[in-house]
Amino acid sequence: MIGVQESYIQSSFDTVAEDWGDFDTYLAEGLGVTNEEREALRANLLE
Repeated sequence: MIGVQESYIQSSFDTVAEDWGDFDTYLAEGLGVTNEEREALRANLLE
């Protein structure tokens, strides 16, 4: 099985918060993801 340590995920969240403020800003400005693309990801990946 593939696993991830919780501390790695928390470190990622902390870095995004420090550098971008929040994930919406990170997705839009950091990765260039449009609102439409974000909604498509949300629809496909979240229940």
